[in-house]
Amino acid sequence: MENNFNSYFDSLGEAGGDEEPDLGSFMRAYGLTGEAKLDGCCDFIETLIDNGAKFLVFAHHMKVMDGLEAFLHKKKTGFIRIDGKVSAEKRNDRVKAF
Repeated sequence: MENNFNSYFDSLGEAGGDEEPDLGSFMRAYGLTGEAKLDGCCDFIETLIDNGAKFLVFAHHMKVMDGLEAFLHKKKTGFIRIDGKVSAEKRNDRVKAF
């Protein structure tokens, strides 16, 4: 992950001159900041799981949520995911289940 992050920012510097990166470049860089945090989040969540804690995780990036979901499946840990794709009715049901 770190190599992907560093190489991307190196390529921005090579774009040349005084030009500002376009919005697409900015959004890609913003997305990479979320992805860069995933390993640390998984390490911390593993500590919570090992200690039997019940916890909430809020994430802005869908790739981060997808990565956390994959990690929790791998750990065979139950979880409830609520994101923008969940209908209001199902969202309420999931909140009550928690």
